[in-house]
Amino acid sequence: MVKVLYVGALNEGSTCLMRMRALQRLGYDVIGVDTNDPSASKTWKRLLDQITYKAGYPWDSNGVNRRILNLAQSHQPDLVWVDKGLVIKRSTLICLKSLLPGTTLAYFNPDDPFGGYGLAGWRRFLHALDAYDVHFVPREINIQDYQKRGAKKVVLQIPSWGYDPEIHRPRTVNDDFRKRFGADIGFVGFFEKERADSIIALAAAGLQVGVIGRWPSNYIHQGMLYSSHPVFGVSYAECLQCFKITLCFLRKNNRDLYTSRSIEIPACGAFMLAERTSVHQTLFEEGKEAEFFSSIEELLDKARFYLRDDVARERVARAGRLRCERSNYSYDGLMHRRMAVLGFA
Repeated sequence: MVKVLYVGALNEGSTCLMRMRALQRLGYDVIGVDTNDPSASKTWKRLLDQITYKAGYPWDSNGVNRRILNLAQSHQPDLVWVDKGLVIKRSTLICLKSLLPGTTLAYFNPDDPFGGYGLAGWRRFLHALDAYDVHFVPREINIQDYQKRGAKKVVLQIPSWGYDPEIHRPRTVNDDFRKRFGADIGFVGFFEKERADSIIALAAAGLQVGVIGRWPSNYIHQGMLYSSHPVFGVSYAECLQCFKITLCFLRKNNRDLYTSRSIEIPACGAFMLAERTSVHQTLFEEGKEAEFFSSIEELLDKARFYLRDDVARERVARAGRLRCERSNYSYDGLMHRRMAVLGFA
């Protein structure tokens, strides 16, 4: 049996944990190394984390590097998979290869270290980049970025995000939950000005819009339904189904053409109205399996149309779910394909 040491943020609701559990369902012998620090909420630790992150060298307050080496010696893994492990040092990877020269070092980075966010948090990763055997990236533009930094092998897989079959599926949502979070049009996620402008335009046009996430008070329109209550896992999946239309926005500084929500929303059987990109149009057939927009005007037009036509909206939502199943967008399918690339499937 292939042994895997899986390193990443393994908190409940994280896509990293979903990917690790997919490997376990696929039959791999997996040991997890959680990069989260359970005591990180302490004020002095939180402040130090912020300072070291902005400097580009996140503090390994949880002793992740030490734990990786200890577990590698005892577990003797065939594969060390690092899922956005910003605290992993180059010296740790060199030592790993010295101890276990036959072990493969693979890295998946959902974010874009070369985008518009600058080097905050990324300097240690960039220093260690060429020590990995394989990098899996979610956007085509990153291939050349990684190669310029000396990456040995860069693999683009679309989609690089998937859905967890145990979480992201059509569910029966109880009335109390729907009353608390429901709206005609909704978005679950963090604030960014561009997405806020679009949502405010919907609310200003008199449409019922709900937002779930932490947003600045000056960007909460009086016509919006708003909840700052954090939702993860099953609660998040249920929230997606509390809206007649579920919005999907992208991070421009991350140069995203799709994101985890691009798969999760349709997988839950919810109707997705997303920003139009070439990747979105590849993943789902426009007008049949999802809907897309390229301007606030088009967003308003499509929102109004599908709110009036329940039959069309529900038909698209069902087809989107079926596309996720037919194209095997699940994390089980995704991780199987990655393990095949690595020679472990």
